[in-house]
Amino acid sequence: MGVDSRINEEEVKNLIINVLKAKNIYSPSVNVPMLAKAAISIINRMSVGVAFNANATICASSSEMANKYGEAVVQVVEKWLPDCCIVTKESNIYDRRYWKEQYRAYKIILVKDCEVPYIEKLEKALSDIEKEGWIPIVILCVDESVFERLHRYGNNDSRLFYSLCGFKIVIPDMNSQNVTDSVFEKLIDKGFVLKDGFITRLRIYISKVYPKTVLTQNEFVDNLVETIYRSHYRRLDPGLILDESDVPFTLNRRKSDRVGQDGDGGRIEAGNTEDVTELIKHSRNEGRLESLVSLVNDGDILLEKAAFKMNMTVDEFCRTAEGYGFVLL
Repeated sequence: MGVDSRINEEEVKNLIINVLKAKNIYSPSVNVPMLAKAAISIINRMSVGVAFNANATICASSSEMANKYGEAVVQVVEKWLPDCCIVTKESNIYDRRYWKEQYRAYKIILVKDCEVPYIEKLEKALSDIEKEGWIPIVILCVDESVFERLHRYGNNDSRLFYSLCGFKIVIPDMNSQNVTDSVFEKLIDKGFVLKDGFITRLRIYISKVYPKTVLTQNEFVDNLVETIYRSHYRRLDPGLILDESDVPFTLNRRKSDRVGQDGDGGRIEAGNTEDVTELIKHSRNEGRLESLVSLVNDGDILLEKAAFKMNMTVDEFCRTAEGYGFVLL
């Protein structure tokens, strides 16, 4: 099957961005051009027969996240070359008979959750696959620790890291800045115009709340965007302009000794969602309010959700919380 002659890098970039957004893993910090080049190289290798190694190694903060980006690259490639990929576990690429059999039906082997316990074994497997000539393309999905081990090994044997592992695509973990940029982009995609005051105050809000949250980066972004969206459209004639008043409230302790007398400055640790739910369920009403306020302060629950659990509006929750020694930032 030949590739459509109209394919170009910008087209592939836009498709990759759309796929990442659909999977809720897009961030402005992602190296989209490198993902596009990897996809185009794979397409050319398979359709035109260009003689070069089109393998790829995708690294992210976790193997789960790397898997998702690997799936995204394959999804883009399959727009031109449908049903060309098989997803497999790491042990199978060490089985010569396995990948030779699978190659009859599939041209790409996406290897998820690569731990690479024996680097020399991986090197031999990729080398054997390459020697087959017109061979399947291997995409390895690894976390940062595995990638670092491969890189260090490359200092002794550059062939594995710099040749057999193919394109190296490192997906940066989100920090407060990346999260903020992702929130802005999602809001703009929804048609909103962001005023300077909104931008400045939201940056402050995220810098205070995100480092303490128990949510994943994508959950935090989606949760915050949805909160802003719902809050904005509770107004009469809201329009599409977001200003300072659209930034969620945060709470600051004025008397920390009133909240959660746990010997740690009043902080209530939320180890997981079940612990939080259990805490709220069995507290008396007064303690329940104080617990929720503490969780909001620590970024473990959004203010709107805390208010909902108390059957209050956000304004009512804030006024009541102030009576227990808390003030709005």
